[in-house]
Amino acid sequence: MLLDELSYYVQNEVPVHLIYIPQSRLVDRNFVEEHFRNHLLREVYGNPSRWRESLPARPKILGKPIDVTDERQLCRFIIRQIVTYAILSHRWEQEEVTYSECISIYKPPETAYNFSGRNKLWRFLDAASSIGIQFAWADTCCIDKSSSAELDEAIRSMFRWYQNSALCVVHLAQTNFLGDMHRDEWFNRGWTLQELLAPSRIKFVNKDWELLVGAYNDKDNRKVTQIPLEVLAEPFVPKTDKINTKMRWAALRKTTRAEDSAYSLMGMLGVSIRTAYGEGRTRAFHRLIKAVVDDVKDLSVL
Repeated sequence: MLLDELSYYVQNEVPVHLIYIPQSRLVDRNFVEEHFRNHLLREVYGNPSRWRESLPARPKILGKPIDVTDERQLCRFIIRQIVTYAILSHRWEQEEVTYSECISIYKPPETAYNFSGRNKLWRFLDAASSIGIQFAWADTCCIDKSSSAELDEAIRSMFRWYQNSALCVVHLAQTNFLGDMHRDEWFNRGWTLQELLAPSRIKFVNKDWELLVGAYNDKDNRKVTQIPLEVLAEPFVPKTDKINTKMRWAALRKTTRAEDSAYSLMGMLGVSIRTAYGEGRTRAFHRLIKAVVDDVKDLSVL
């Protein structure tokens, strides 16, 4: 059952492509599944008593306690502890590493940091590797945007991908120190709202990749996030309730593509609509609200 749960989780709940940090190369879900399958066979099946003894007193999956006597729930908990990856949240710059470049990416000694996008990517990979994480995802180079199917899946799955990450590194390119981070444009962009809400653990770094807060998890700092602590204290559950409050969080945020002002809210609201760039903001929001109404069957949410 454990290997079956591993296969389901990797093929459905993690990004289509990840960077395998030890080899600095882009890999697919099959590679990730095989990597962690070998880990399971070696670490879990090889020493099952150790895993039982290391379980926390009240294991949880996304904030919900599990029944440790239920084998399937226990398997899902173990899989989430083992299948780990870091994810990057940032503002795009003019020079970013692309998907095609990432396929054959390498790190020569003196030229790895020649432009800002490559510097950002390598600093992110270094941050993940420094805490023992071997896989990483960045939206600039881990999505094959030439594939409309993959792009659509990425947009509609992105909340879950951030939610399932072990660590979200937020790079604030306009911030020098904690006192000026509230002015950073990252806090005014549409997509970064779900990137703040979804992950269980966030670390903010300034433009030079220095930690801004010394805590284990920066989501615990309301001064930093500007979101009520009670919202961030527990894993955020996508729902169509309290829609007025959620729309207020998003109201002042901007997106480059008009339609993204609607698409970026799908994950937070727990609904899914097909992307159709070119339809315009009004049409995209109409379809989003229709999906919300269909979900709750209650016009009062509007």
